Amino acid sequence: KYILGRLQEFSCPVYSVLGNHDLKMMDSIDEVEPLIKQNPATFSMNCDGFHLVFLSPEVRPELGLLRGGIYKTQNLSEETLKWLEKDLEQNKLPTLVFMHFSLAEDPTIEDQCMFLKNRDAVKDILLKSGQLKAVFVGHQHTPKFIEENGIPHYIIGSPTASLVEDGIPIGTYL
Repeated sequence: KYILGRLQEFSCPVYSVLGNHDLKMMDSIDEVEPLIKQNPATFSMNCDGFHLVFLSPEVRPELGLLRGGIYKTQNLSEETLKWLEKDLEQNKLPTLVFMHFSLAEDPTIEDQCMFLKNRDAVKDILLKSGQLKAVFVGHQHTPKFIEENGIPHYIIGSPTASLVEDGIPIGTYL
């Protein structure tokens, strides 16, 4: 709520994708969407000559709350994959994708909780479209750039990760 409040101080629209910390105590995205006042949590729009795609993971309660809800929220649903394919077929603009978990492979990271579980299926759809220009993700807390299949992947550090004991956000991006 703090970060969303700060972002809304800007005189421009603010959009959000959901991540494990947004969803870990929820049993469905339907419970979260009213909290962020954005419906739906996965959507697309055209803006200034680009097609912007916002992908939020599904909640899989059967996977439990292990490791801060990460495993519970690490997939895009089959419904979302079908929507994405249709959305990209209907749009021919250069596409930018925003999501929480990383799609790009990173051999420096062994912990699979950093990546979207069904990333291969998502990458297949995105690459098949021929319009993908960049992917922006979070979750890893450390800024990084990875190029995969000629596509830049920007991993944005967390604006709320606390590196101090008093719990104040590090504010890297505020």
